[in-house]
Amino acid sequence: MPNNIVKSFADKTGKSKDEVEKLWNKSKEIVKKEYPEIKEDTPEFFKLVTGILKKSLGLRESFRDFFEQ
Repeated sequence: MPNNIVKSFADKTGKSKDEVEKLWNKSKEIVKKEYPEIKEDTPEFFKLVTGILKKSLGLRESFRDFFEQ
């Protein structure tokens, strides 16, 4: 997982980087199992993994939050 994303999500949630990394790996396994047709090196794969991770961490960002960053 990209280090900047780990740090960002850890900061937003108060969880450790190791915790976020474990959830990232679990999210990857879920995508591999549920969407075997999506290759691991594609943007679609990354979007799905990130979405699952955010949901696992309880992060809900609105479009407004996205554009205000």
